[in-house]
Order: sequence, then structure tokens, then C-alpha cells
Amino acid sequence: MDTKDLKKAVETLTTALPARKIKWRVMQKGETNGRPWAKIIAYIASRDLMHLLDLAFGPWGWTNQVAMIHYREPEPLDEDEKKWRPGYAVAKSTIRVKELGVEHSDMADYEGTEAAKGAATQAFRRAAVYFNIGRCRSLYELDGAFADICAADEVPFKYRFKGKDGKYVGWRPPTIGVDAKGNYHIGPGALPVGSPPPAPQQAPPASGGEPEQQPGLPEGARGGYEAPQQPP
Repeated sequence: MDTKDLKKAVETLTTALPARKIKWRVMQKGETNGRPWAKIIAYIASRDLMHLLDLAFGPWGWTNQVAMIHYREPEPLDEDEKKWRPGYAVAKSTIRVKELGVEHSDMADYEGTEAAKGAATQAFRRAAVYFNIGRCRSLYELDGAFADICAADEVPFKYRFKGKDGKYVGWRPPTIGVDAKGNYHIGPGALPVGSPPPAPQQAPPASGGEPEQQPGLPEGARGGYEAPQQPP
């Protein structure tokens, strides 16, 4: 792979994904004055990270080595096996891109039914941050956002959580886009992925001064519309 192709591959690897590809999960939840709230964080699914690696370097151009540092199987807490202690695992993921000759590693832990799978998946997503795959590094820099709370029956089940009264509460993620540098951005100024960067705004002329000459026009001419002069 020559320098030009390598540069193109890196650009493919680090390009932001459309908003529909961004996943959200609840990080914190609670109630204030009887009103529920939820703080959510954004992430990119491991399958989409793998897809970008495939697009940039091919399925055989990269590897992911997983090492299980610690694993505890689920255990029953009573003789009837009605209550179980969830499994727990700590995994290390090492992503290596052969063409770049670079590898990055990170670790994650997970407690639940499929602890080994959960720990390996989270470790892979963390290792991907070092390569900035899919601009995922800028997602971490967002430091979470507050969800829009709504009725539970207005959203799919994945956008619900249980309130203090045991009833489900619905939530919607905020609109996410990118800024002029291509990093993920929430709120005013967010652009859809793939939009051209906004054109720089020209400073207005000083009070009482003449507007600047626009390029491509003859000396003394002005761009835009001018009202016709009234006959004397």
C-alpha cells in the first residue's frame, strides 16, 4: 500500500458515522422534584467498528487478540437455585493493523450473564479509541448528555427504564451530528455527517465605509441586486 492509498485508508477508518449508527445507553438516572431524568452516553457498536476496519484495510489486514484476565462463572446463592450470583470477567483486547505496524490494547470488566463476551466487547471498543475508529474518540469527549423524557409507549423498549415507582419511563436521545472538523457534536451547530463545512462568514464593512470589492467583478461593480435608479 503506497502513501496515497494509506492516507485514504486512514481517512476511511477515522470518518464519522451517520447518526443512525450511533448507539446510546443510560449511564445515570433519577428523579428531581418528582420528574425523572436520565444521563446517557453515546458509543459505536463493535460490529460497526469492525466494518470500518474491513473497509480501510480488508478483513485480513487487521487482528483482534482477546486475553481473559479473570473469569468467574455464575453461582447459585441458594439450594433452590432461584437466586444467582452473576458472572464476572476482565478481558484485554489488542487490535493490530498490519499495514500500519501499530497495535493498541485496553481492558474492561463486565458483570452479568455473559460476562466473558461483555468484557471482551467493551475492551475491543476501548482499544478502538486509540485508533479513533469512526471518530469514536470525540464521542467520549462529549461526556454524556441528558435524554428527552417521554411516555414509555412512545418509544421502543430499548429506550425505556424503570422509575422509582417501578413503572417504565421513555427517553429519546438528542440529535447528534458533526462540527466543522468532522467530530461529533450535540446541540446548535451540529451538521449531518457528510455535509460540506460551512463557508466562512465575511465581516461586515465598517460603519460608513464602502463594501469590499468582491472577486471576479470589475472595479467599481457590486455583486447582488441593485434597485434601478429612478428617472429624474
